[in-house]
Amino acid sequence: MKKKLVLTAIAIAVSISGRAFAGEMEFFSAGAEHAFLNAVSVENLLTVPAPAPRTPANEYKKLAAAFEKGTAPGREELAGWHAGRVIEEEFPEYPGSILLAGGEPQGPGENTGFNDRVYKLVPLTLDGSADFFETMSMELAESIKIVIKESRAKWTPPQFSAAGVTFEKIMASYEKGFSRYEVRKSTDNRILLKHTWSSDLGGTIIAGTAYAFFTKTVTPQ
Repeated sequence: MKKKLVLTAIAIAVSISGRAFAGEMEFFSAGAEHAFLNAVSVENLLTVPAPAPRTPANEYKKLAAAFEKGTAPGREELAGWHAGRVIEEEFPEYPGSILLAGGEPQGPGENTGFNDRVYKLVPLTLDGSADFFETMSMELAESIKIVIKESRAKWTPPQFSAAGVTFEKIMASYEKGFSRYEVRKSTDNRILLKHTWSSDLGGTIIAGTAYAFFTKTVTPQ
């Protein structure tokens, strides 16, 4: 059984569920007739499996502990597309999907969605499905490239240090808050991501934290 979600992308993810994490990450949209549409500037329908498999509540704490023990990954380890699961502190039993696209274009024939010479990391997330990016069609991959091209300017270039890799969403002049990302490598060599955010919505502060782990590389061939 499937359900349809109406998604509106504004920077790295807008959720109709009202969950704060989704409100900070780039989304997509797709209808029954369209596997994937550019949701950076368009509101459409997205058909996704529902509901997402439940995750034990302590998985969030395990990811947080693993992240704190993590080390800095190299640029080459983050290059390409990495698919995984994201777990939000407020709703740890409902994991979402995440795709982390990293790198810079290698020329006219590059196929990862990057269209300038600046190294960037672009996170894309989706509520309602835990494995959306782990098995994708060629049609979906082509649409994701469009989203990456049109949204990558919203992110600061990643800063690499001995502690890890950090980057942020570039906030619009009317936005109050921050959206910060940190990437590390676990002791068992998994890529881990921590996302913290805070937004002032008319005097109401919405803040949160989420952790993600990546299960496979899905770079288009």
